[in-house]
Amino acid sequence: MRMKRLLSAAVGAALVATAPLASSASAATADDHGDDVTAQSSTTAQDGLFAAADLDFRFARDRSLRQAAPTITSRIRATSKSTYKYGERIKIKGTVQVYAPTTQGSCRANTWCSVNASGDNIALLKKKAGARKFKVVDVRGPDSLGKFAFRTRSNGNAVYGLVYGGTTTVKPSTASKKIKGTRHPHVRVRDVGRKVYMSGNIAPGWGHKRVLVQRANRARGKFRTWAKPRTDRRGAFRISLPAPRTGKWHYRLVIPKNSKKFAEFKSGSWGVYRRYN
Repeated sequence: MRMKRLLSAAVGAALVATAPLASSASAATADDHGDDVTAQSSTTAQDGLFAAADLDFRFARDRSLRQAAPTITSRIRATSKSTYKYGERIKIKGTVQVYAPTTQGSCRANTWCSVNASGDNIALLKKKAGARKFKVVDVRGPDSLGKFAFRTRSNGNAVYGLVYGGTTTVKPSTASKKIKGTRHPHVRVRDVGRKVYMSGNIAPGWGHKRVLVQRANRARGKFRTWAKPRTDRRGAFRISLPAPRTGKWHYRLVIPKNSKKFAEFKSGSWGVYRRYN
């Protein structure tokens, strides 16, 4: 009879207490060992809606637009995931809409409709955690349906703002959203021989610091800190994950929050069990 410790799955990402987050990061994928491993897709964070905001930003041509005294109200409807890992590409997409006072084409009177904003400007602003002012990330024009999309890299917690410049008839509008940024764990869980190992390389700036490996009896059970391995000077770590004599133990990685710049990271969980043959 031969005993072997096995990695059973990378299951759905752990929930974070505050809405609208569904997870703080996606679970890493497990190596495929046929019937020994069952891999499931991790839960992805739900998109969060930008909220209306009063941002102090002016386009160069705002003066002439204000002199024209536009009367039509506009708004920005935009979404993005609420949490990204360091270096991950943030995607913000949405539309510019106007509240039409009269029926125009397919847009009925007194309803919100997408506007033909081709040739107009919309700016993406960013205020890092601890900063006092917003900085311009990018400026581009929505398309003929009012749609736009921005992409930028995550480098920590930040508030992102959107500013639509308006026209001689349409008023400007703004919106903002706080997007959390975690450190990137580059975590992997693999079975090597008769043991299962969790390894990672935490970025950025996590050399000679501890990470938390938590364990639970069930995939959706209560996790408790089981080990606190310390990283090397480059932020790398490796630890063996034992299995119970019967059933499974489930493990996940937590990178604590130690400053305003980065949010806490929680991975998905991996189940480890023994097989006798």
